Amino acid sequence: SKATVSVLYWHQPLHKPHPTTMPALKLVYFELPGRAEPARLAFAVGGVAFEDKRVSGEEWGMKIKPTVGPKQLPLLDVDGEVIGQSNAIMRYAGSVSSLGGKQLYPKEAGEALKVDEFCDIVGEVFGPLGKTFAIEEETER
Repeated sequence: SKATVSVLYWHQPLHKPHPTTMPALKLVYFELPGRAEPARLAFAVGGVAFEDKRVSGEEWGMKIKPTVGPKQLPLLDVDGEVIGQSNAIMRYAGSVSSLGGKQLYPKEAGEALKVDEFCDIVGEVFGPLGKTFAIEEETER
């Protein structure tokens, strides 16, 4: 059934990390900073190699969206496994990126909780603000 398939999908291991190899990463988002930018920055700061695939609305709607499970951007392709949800992608980027020997997304639960709180606050503000980009009339925006 569809429910069984989705449960199985979420419980598959993303990749088996190896101390010397990173999975192939491809971040897919529109041709603007938006919700993919925190992950882009984390990968860049951490020196993590990734493909930054920027797509037009037409390319997304006609070519990519029909072929992937998550029906929204950003998407992160990790060795062929496609993951959606910007906060999950951002946390992953922070988990595999480090600066000065320290992982960007904290391993310690209390520190991670504070980072998550901040990210959720930003997300709550960005949600309503992001909708204004679709308004074509400048004075209305």
